[in-house]
Amino acid sequence: MRSFRFIACCAALVPLTAALAPRGTAITFAPEAELSLTKTYSQVLNAELAEILFSMNGEDVEIEEVPTITITSTETIVLTDTYDAVGDGRPTKLTRVFDELSRSREQSAEEEQTTFEETSELEGLSVAFVWDDDESEYTARFTDEDESADEDLLDELFGDADMLGFLPRGEVEEGDTWSVELDDYRRLFSPSGELTFVDEDDEPSREEIDDMIDENLEGEIECTFKGVEEVDDVRMAVIEFTIELESEGETTEDMEVEDDEVDSATQSRTITIDSEYEGTLYFNLAAGHVASVTIVGESNFSIKEGVLIVHPEFGEFTQNQTMFFEGELEGEITFE
Repeated sequence: MRSFRFIACCAALVPLTAALAPRGTAITFAPEAELSLTKTYSQVLNAELAEILFSMNGEDVEIEEVPTITITSTETIVLTDTYDAVGDGRPTKLTRVFDELSRSREQSAEEEQTTFEETSELEGLSVAFVWDDDESEYTARFTDEDESADEDLLDELFGDADMLGFLPRGEVEEGDTWSVELDDYRRLFSPSGELTFVDEDDEPSREEIDDMIDENLEGEIECTFKGVEEVDDVRMAVIEFTIELESEGETTEDMEVEDDEVDSATQSRTITIDSEYEGTLYFNLAAGHVASVTIVGESNFSIKEGVLIVHPEFGEFTQNQTMFFEGELEGEITFE
């Protein structure tokens, strides 16, 4: 009888023991309040002209030799975030200082080289983000020391610069996979949102076609949990991800006509992109935040420019040129 009761008690403990056993790894955003992190985002895209097509009135024109054209684009964004309050897996209040915001593009065609620099009025400013539960978004305002800054700069900023959308919901085991929304991709490559970059003439560098490409973005982002590693005595959850994206934007505008014999002239521009990236994210389990991210991959794009001229006597005349570029991107993010 005693033996039966002992076995019964042990059997009753089995489900409890199984329930208490760890089933996976919880990768939870939970930094301590008042923690400050400097987040450095840097990326370089090197692209080279691979092919060029030219046509007039629908007839292809043979190009004897593809010219040598290279484009190198670099971007550096440095933010310092102080988590004033944290809850429900996100910062509920944070203060962000835009330490450095810079972009440059170097274009070489044969022996001619041109460099374009971009800056932002947000650099050096401080913004407070507060989570609004009712609206499910952050409200933004300049802190007291920068309250006289142009509030239009806040219009398209967002608070999430922690790659929250790349983190799994609930515990995961090695080999588990999950998908990421395209909006979270935008937060990866545009940390803190639209930073209102301007060129050397103080003209906005973002064009209408850039908005169209962003709106038409399609693709898939898949994450895989690769387990936990010890990095400099710190337990890091390792997440590998793949990104496959494509998009297109097109604009058309009337050209100024100086020739009285021409009725009208229209210029069109179409840009397509096709990108494939691979990345690795390290998450500091003890500190509760991302530690670093690396991204590499291909980013190919084409630029098609066309002109339509309407002549009262000879009718329509068209001319199109399409340039195909092959690019390689390298990116790195560090949270320190």
